[in-house]
Amino acid sequence: MDNVVAHTGAIEEKRGICGICPAGCWVKVGIRDGRLDSIAADDGQPLGMLCRRGLHAPEIIYSEHRLRYPQKRVGSKGGYEFERITWDEAYDLIVEQFNKIKAESGPEAVAIYTGRGAFELSLCDIFQPEGVARCRRPQVCCFPSARPTPWGSGPCATSRSP
Repeated sequence: MDNVVAHTGAIEEKRGICGICPAGCWVKVGIRDGRLDSIAADDGQPLGMLCRRGLHAPEIIYSEHRLRYPQKRVGSKGGYEFERITWDEAYDLIVEQFNKIKAESGPEAVAIYTGRGAFELSLCDIFQPEGVARCRRPQVCCFPSARPTPWGSGPCATSRSP
């Protein structure tokens, strides 16, 4: 019985959009003691539905196997040796590597795959490096060359960001 959690607070119902998959379904969630307790389709919305993945959102979010902090490889590639680092260290490493690639091969040598849905596209708007081409398709921030898509890999038609 070690994994039984004692709930002390009442469930507070909130409406929102599920973020477990890219569909963006409208949901009602139950929050108890600051944690997601339940999730259901919001039947008052045209897109109020819930897929199997969304149904299991509390399990996914609170899984003991979910990464909760950045890690840096310390051993050889494939050796699965990592150390915990801070978010600032992780961002600094990413920026350092992007700038190194940009300096060596030009800004169009870097591509960032951001996920499967429109929510992830907003990350491009926030974190897109200055002076880098951007793919206008919602699945990928592309800086450009070839990229993975739901339809396979291929060249990315780009346009310059304003």
